[in-house]
Amino acid sequence: MRSANRFTALWLSFALLISMQINGHAGDTEQASAWLKVQDKDLEIVPGSVLDFSGLFGSNQKNAIAPIGIDSKGHLALAGGKGERIRFLCATLVHGGPHGGFPDHHTADELAAQLRMHGYNLARFHFVDEALMQGRKQDFDYDPQELDRFHYLLAALKQQGIYWMIDAATSENGAYATSETDSSVGKRNVKLGMFIQPAAQEHWKTMVTTILGKPNPYTQQSILTDPALAVVTVMNENSLEFVTRGGYPDELQQPFREWVKKKYKDNPAIKAAWKDDSINSIVDVNLPDEHEASPRHSDFIRFFYDLERSTLQWTTEFLRKQNYKGLITNYNNGASIYTRAVAQDLKLVTQHAYYDHPTAFVDVGSQQLETSSIEDIAPHARDLASHRYGGRPFLVDEYDHPFWSPWRREAGILIPAYAALQGWDGIARYGNPVELGYERSKFERHTAIYPFTIGMDPVARAGETLAALLFRRGDVKPAQSSVAIDLTTQSVFGEGSGRWRLMPDDLSAIGLVTGLALRWNGDAPDKSLQWKPDLAFPLVSAPGRMQKVLDKFAEKIGKEAPSAWDGRVEALRKAGILSNQNRTNPALGTYQSDTGEILLESRDRRMSVITPNTEAAVFESGFPVTLSHLKIESASSPALISLSSVDGRGLADSSRMLLIFATDALNSDMRFSDGRKTLQDLGKPPILIRAAQATITLRHNSSKDLRLYSTGLNGRRMDALPVEQVKDGLRFKLDTGKLSHGPTTYFELVSEGSEKTTAATAK
Repeated sequence: MRSANRFTALWLSFALLISMQINGHAGDTEQASAWLKVQDKDLEIVPGSVLDFSGLFGSNQKNAIAPIGIDSKGHLALAGGKGERIRFLCATLVHGGPHGGFPDHHTADELAAQLRMHGYNLARFHFVDEALMQGRKQDFDYDPQELDRFHYLLAALKQQGIYWMIDAATSENGAYATSETDSSVGKRNVKLGMFIQPAAQEHWKTMVTTILGKPNPYTQQSILTDPALAVVTVMNENSLEFVTRGGYPDELQQPFREWVKKKYKDNPAIKAAWKDDSINSIVDVNLPDEHEASPRHSDFIRFFYDLERSTLQWTTEFLRKQNYKGLITNYNNGASIYTRAVAQDLKLVTQHAYYDHPTAFVDVGSQQLETSSIEDIAPHARDLASHRYGGRPFLVDEYDHPFWSPWRREAGILIPAYAALQGWDGIARYGNPVELGYERSKFERHTAIYPFTIGMDPVARAGETLAALLFRRGDVKPAQSSVAIDLTTQSVFGEGSGRWRLMPDDLSAIGLVTGLALRWNGDAPDKSLQWKPDLAFPLVSAPGRMQKVLDKFAEKIGKEAPSAWDGRVEALRKAGILSNQNRTNPALGTYQSDTGEILLESRDRRMSVITPNTEAAVFESGFPVTLSHLKIESASSPALISLSSVDGRGLADSSRMLLIFATDALNSDMRFSDGRKTLQDLGKPPILIRAAQATITLRHNSSKDLRLYSTGLNGRRMDALPVEQVKDGLRFKLDTGKLSHGPTTYFELVSEGSEKTTAATAK
């Protein structure tokens, strides 16, 4: 199902031109002007501007914080689950090291207010342990200034009505001393130790009590007992699959032997089960090769599974004894089938997903595939969809299509749209999505665009703006139907099981067209949550079995075998989940949601969303791009273009609309080889935006009253731009290279007399 990542000659020429321009070797003035310096320095959203999304907090203008729970439909909700459903647009906050530590009190107040105006209602704290222990000489000797600033930032967020999600531990080093004089720095492996070492387990418990269990002087209660703490992650990214990605460590040898001895009782039983005559005593039980397919390796995967379940159990019990009543999650980065089985014990499932992750961060030689996630049929979105359990909340606490990829504009529409379709409960693009201004900080990650730092990147910021509307405001409707993938002990741990066995594409692709979730052993995960899918497919025990059946049938009738995905689409149509009008077509590489609102065209590298309040498209070429009220007649560059009502009316009648036009952005003096594939130099400030032109028409019932303005990156209204009245609407041309205030990603369409209306409004 994975499509080839091909580039046309035109695109190769475009990539070469980019390389020339960014390296400062453009051949003429016109080429050199294609990348323009961002002139905006102030990034703080102007209150009441078209970018002020504080209206998304709806009736909660007093910023009241109520405990978060799970409602009867399996979603996160206020009043401990008995109140209104809440969707979380989450901001991941990373402090310490190159990020410069927690902000001072004044900056914390500014940051919290800006997060609210951006529409974020959840803040995820990441690497708190590392930030508090930076350069400390004694274990648990937290930096007093950083601890005070951490406490104050929590209080500032709470005052703005923003909930917290906190990793109980993130760093491999935990809260051990980190000064350079300590020879053990970098050698502590708390993540693995939590599963098998009593000392590491006690270390984790002490971290919980000393960081989260102590009173916060600014809230007058401990972090753990504060209703603002919605979610605790036991340990970030510590699935054993991930922890052992470099190979199975020797520390697992003895625990595995003890597990095997407990399961099989005697050596003959082991020998028979593994079909291995060399097993004469327990010392003959060794770790398998990580890639072998054998009964021994299947047992080793079951060993992982049992370790992870027992670790979740004791950590949960400990948190409850500390009077924490909120949600607990863990194991947020598993990829293979077995990691999905472990999640059956979680009341809240969380998961990470990246597309085109740089191979070596920003080191010289670090590479990206330089490919379109849409052409690749959104593998990260499909993977996420096939991790959720039916009848339970699901939160994506990390995702991205990272910088420096020219295709990262796709991230702003793809995950938010599918998250809304799937009815997920939260999404968090990684990380630090809000910066207060350019040239405001001296710390490394706040001076230029880096991978995994959103706030400095105009393209990523524009994507997050759209995410607030598509997902948090709920512009994209949830799927009309739901499909279950049934997991059984045999299908997960039986024939063909292994650490790297992934969810089959023909099952995960269902998540692009209708609701998708897991079901364990065919039963609802919680009897109190009566989730009833419209259709269910079993996960076959061996990978590729479905295709083998199709191939065998095709051989009998003398025709080419259809793909397994063809069969799934046919089953969805027969079940009435996909109508005859639905444009999903395996032969054309098109995937349309059962609501009709989302269309992914993989071969054209194009995706569009059409809803009453937002219409959006991300594209490379192929004009015109015709939506419903919005038509993109032409564009000089690949881009993300969207138009959203921000006054509570549909687009045809809206008196205030936000238009996003996001192309690409880079640091000055960036250098690459192989087009944009291999990094040679990350570059430096100032930030550059690729200037472009687009011609757009809009059908509107009162177009004569509409005026068009460019805005700064903070939403401040700037240049008045001409519009042309046409039949049923208006037509206009955007040119980001000819604005008096420099290039931008934001424009505003507004009727005379409506300038003072609140921007985004809750639905």
